This record gives sequence, structure tokens and C-alpha cells, in this order.
Amino acid sequence: MDTKIRLHMKDWQFNMGLLGFYNVLRHADIDVKFQDDYIEFDEEELKKHLEGFEEKYFSYLIDKYGKLTHWQKLSDICRELEMHKAQGYSNFKENGLKGLNDFITELKNHLKKDNYTKVYQFIKDGYEIKYKAEELEKVKRNKNQDIQDIIPELEKQIDIIKKIEGYVFSESGKKYLFAKCLIYNVIQNLWERISFFNQNNKEPDIYKVFKEYFTDKTLEYISENKSEYKLKCFATGLPVKNLGSAYELSFLVDTGFDTARKLSNIWDYNNDIFICDLARLIYICMPCGITYSTFKDAVFINANRDFENLKKVNENIFMSIKRTAEDKDNPSLIKNFIAYKALIQAMQKETIELQPKYELLDIQVIRLNQIGGSGNMRYRFNILSKEVLELLSKHSKELDKLIPCGFIDGKTYIYIYPTVIDNIINKTNLFNFIHLLLSRKLDVSLKNFYSDIHIYMLNIINSKFMEAEMEKENKLEHEKIVKDFKNSGYYLGEAYRDKNAENRINGIAYRLLNALKTRNAELFLYTILNCYMYINKPVPKDMEKVLLSDVILAEIGYAFVTGLTGSILKEEKNTK
Repeated sequence: MDTKIRLHMKDWQFNMGLLGFYNVLRHADIDVKFQDDYIEFDEEELKKHLEGFEEKYFSYLIDKYGKLTHWQKLSDICRELEMHKAQGYSNFKENGLKGLNDFITELKNHLKKDNYTKVYQFIKDGYEIKYKAEELEKVKRNKNQDIQDIIPELEKQIDIIKKIEGYVFSESGKKYLFAKCLIYNVIQNLWERISFFNQNNKEPDIYKVFKEYFTDKTLEYISENKSEYKLKCFATGLPVKNLGSAYELSFLVDTGFDTARKLSNIWDYNNDIFICDLARLIYICMPCGITYSTFKDAVFINANRDFENLKKVNENIFMSIKRTAEDKDNPSLIKNFIAYKALIQAMQKETIELQPKYELLDIQVIRLNQIGGSGNMRYRFNILSKEVLELLSKHSKELDKLIPCGFIDGKTYIYIYPTVIDNIINKTNLFNFIHLLLSRKLDVSLKNFYSDIHIYMLNIINSKFMEAEMEKENKLEHEKIVKDFKNSGYYLGEAYRDKNAENRINGIAYRLLNALKTRNAELFLYTILNCYMYINKPVPKDMEKVLLSDVILAEIGYAFVTGLTGSILKEEKNTK
């Protein structure tokens, strides 16, 4: 009777790897049985599935992320050049020539990298790539020459590029060149130091190294007689012979540690965190479980209710990213936030499909992002509650309208959309961000690309977000309050304009913002009372509620100043 090997879900990293392992096998048309929180194999069946696992592993990654590599640009450029050739280069203008020359420089640089030249030997006629790269030259055009005058040289370079494409996209070319690109843009973000990342490794064939480190050793481990093994694997619970045959988790980026260097990380300096060969194979499948939208942004949802749920919600993420990336009607701006949109859409769908008994479960979100311009990727962790999911779902249309909005801070363009999403996911209210946007809007010297309507949207979203923070006795109709006080602020500005005192509005807005910044309800009310005494009109109903709490002060106050700012902007528009 065959021995059953059952791999249960555990922490987020093992779950990511377990899903990646499942994805690799399913991509290879292997039926994988799962139930509840585990996947299961017969021992002999698993050994059969692991034969040639190195090929299956990279095949999955290449098919999933090949279009994110710079090699895809080579294919796209070739299609574009073929179109220009068919049109007799009638639309191939100065910008087209500059773009081609920039691409030639970029392509030559890629083809000369040691990362790629080391694997040319494994590609059919691969050494030709190096020679063709040396033949690539920028196409020069004198001031007196027309595009038609340089067509012979242009077509010569195009032919070289197309031949390079043929080598790169050949079966062996794609197998090695795409894999090499993905090793450093996808895999290395999650694990390193072992196999082809080992500094002492001299073997250039990445498939051979992977096979020796992972496939062969896992097959040997499964075949061993473990009846007398005393230790247990930390991740799988399977028997381990001794510490000498086990592995630590130091190969995991940013989370693993080397006990030889940092023994103090372990309770009582006694290491019991070690894993078997099969567990290590699962962990190195993490890149196949997380979903990249770009090489700078990836997301994994640790929906650990059961394996079906884990699989489904991450499939939703991937399909949403794929749809957004392939949608030609979507502005390029939206593509910058594919992961954000995919996360929201996948969570909305999953929330709808959840059974009632699971509706109150919080969902762990793991994001992998590039930090600044350093190029380093770091993990970020969030818990999405039911309330946050409902908020994102209810206001998805308003959030989409924020995508192109932002402002210039120094030399950096700051987008409003990701900041708002991050605040909501991190359960941080938007008052400080609204304050910043209003303050900037009052300063005409700053470069802002948003309107008072967008700030009003943030007030509405924030009011819904803050409902859970309100004390029960102070619960109000928050969305109505925001709308009413935004209108009150606008009409106060109108009243000042009717008295030819529009030059005072800006100063009033600043004083109100200062009161809100310091949560000074008395100063806020004092300023409001003076304003309404000046225009000889009654103070808006419920304005005294700003005294109830700092949260209600901020909600009413920022809504009021948003309306007042809108009045100022209207006046500026009319005077231009």
C-alpha cells in the first residue's frame, strides 16, 4: 500500500509556496488532489510528478511572466517595425528613429550582460546572438536626409534585430534567456543564497543546478526509509534523519536567518526550526504562488480558510491583473496601479462568494513592493476586515476617478489613488491627507492636479471609513453631514463674494485649517461665528456638534473647508 504524503497549509510563506507548487503541477497538466487545508499525494505518484520538476518550474514562470520581461519588448518592436516596412516607412518620423536607436542601445546592453552570455552555449546557434549584437549600430541621419534616404541602413539594422528575435524566441532561447531574466526579477525577491544564487556555483546551466539542488534531493528524500528518523520537519511534520540532513530557512529573503550568525533569534538558543527536502522545494515555489503585476509590485492573499479559498482568491487577483494589462481602452496611468485594482476587484468578488459563516473572517494581504528608487523589494503586511472590503466595494467608482490625480512635490509626482488605498487598507483615516490636499490647493504657487470635487470624494469615503470609530451615542448620518457642511462652506464663500470680500476667503480657510490641525474646536467655532456675523446669516444647523469629539470636528470641519475652497476655485476660474 502506497504511503500518503499530506501537505497542510501553515503560515503565509508556506501557503504561498504550497499554492506555487500546486500551480506548477497544474500547469504541467498534473491532477493535484486537495481537500480542506491540505494537498495530498501517494508517495510513488509524487515521485513521478517531480521528475523533470526544474523544467515544469521555469515553464510555469515563463508562461506567466514572459510578457513582463524586456524580451517581450523585442517582440513588440519587431511587430511595429514590420508594420512600418509594409507602409513604406511613411509614418516613420523623427521620433520613430530616436525610439529605434534607443532600443538598439538597450538591446545591445542586455545581450552583452554576463547573465545572458553564460547561457548562449545552451541555445541552438546561440553564439550567433553575440555576433549579431556586435553588428547592431544606431541608424544615423544627417540634417539634409529624409527618412527615405536612410532606408537601406534602417532595413539592415531591422534585419539584425529580427534575427536576434529569432534566436531569443526559439525553444531553447526562450527556455534559457527568459528564465535568466525571471531569476533576478521574480525569484530572487523571495529566496536567494542557494542553488544558482550560491556564490560558489560555477555551473552555468540553471536547469542542471536546480535539478541537483532541489529535484534530485527531494526525490532521494521521498525514497528514503524514514522509520527510524527521530526529528520532525518544522513545516511539513515529516520525519528528518538528523540536523545534518535538514535545512534552515536562511535562504528566504528578509524573513529567514542563519543560526550560525544569529543564534539569539532562537528561544533559549536552541534551534528547532529546520525543514526537510520536500519542505524546501515547497518554499522555493513561493515565486509561483505570489502574483506580480510588474517586476516592482506583487501581491499574495493568504486566504487560509481552506486550500480552495486560497487558490480561488489568488486566481481572481491574477485574472484581474491580466484583464487590466490587456485592456487597450485603459489609460496607461491605470496600469501603474494594476495591483491595487486587482486587489480590490478580487476581494469584492471573494466577499460576495463567501458563505455567511465566513463573512467575518479577516484576510491577510502580503504585498511585495520596490522601496523608493533603491530597487530593493520589501514585504508589507495588512489585514483586510469585512468593513474595509465593503468600503472598497461601495466606493470603487469614486476611487477609480482618483487614479490620474496627484501633485508635484519637489521633482516627484505623488499620486492620490495609491495613498488613499494604502491608508484604507492600513486602517488609517484620511484627515491628515485631506488637510494636506486642502492646504496645497490654497497655495496657487504649487502644482496640483486635482479639484475640490476629488477632495469632496475623499471626505465621503472617509466618513464611511470613520463610522466604526464613532462612539455609539455619537452615531450620526455621516455622509449627509459631509454633504451638508460642504455646501455650507461653499455658500459662505458665495456670501463673501456678494459683499465684495472674496479676498478674505483664503485667510478664513487657512485659519479654519489651523484650528483643525490642532483639533481646537473652540477656535474653529469662534472663526465660524465671526464669519456668519459678518454676512449677517445664521450659523448652519448642527455646527455645535464639532464640540462632541475630535473626529466629528475633523469630519465637519474638513467638509466645510472643502466647500469653501471650492468657492475660491470657482472665483479663480471665473477671473481667468
